[in-house]
Order: sequence, then C-alpha cells, then structure tokens
Amino acid sequence: MALVHRYLIVLPGRPGCHAPQTGTVVTATGRTGPGGHPVYTDTTGRLRVEITEHGTARLLAPTPLHHGPLHAEPLP
Repeated sequence: MALVHRYLIVLPGRPGCHAPQTGTVVTATGRTGPGGHPVYTDTTGRLRVEITEHGTARLLAPTPLHHGPLHAEPLP
C-alpha cells in the first residue's frame, strides 16, 4: 500500500458546549507509532496521530485531546 502524505483530521468540539468541529491537515513524519502505522503531525508539531490503512486516526501522547478514534480523510 502506498503511503498517503497528507490527511485531513476533524477534531470534535468541546463536549457539552456545542463548539464547532475543527479540521487540521497532518503530514507524514516518516516514523511509525506504537501500532506499527505511520505517524502524522500538524504544522505546529503538537498534534500527532497514528493512521491505519483503514483511515482511522489515533491521537498520540502528549496530546491531551479527544481519546477515541478519529476519521482521517486522505488529501492529494
């Protein structure tokens, strides 16, 4: 499977306050995460995710955000 270099990750708003979702573009780092999948980061380097071949993103520490799986949309 070819490596996708960029993904759009949509992060949920703050629970209980009807905050809007935010979209963030992440790019490949060339590293793999604890699950053996590629790691991606945003331009600040604070948001790090491991993305599976099925388009599921998992936030990596030290990101203190949403803990469940997120959808990762491949970008050209």
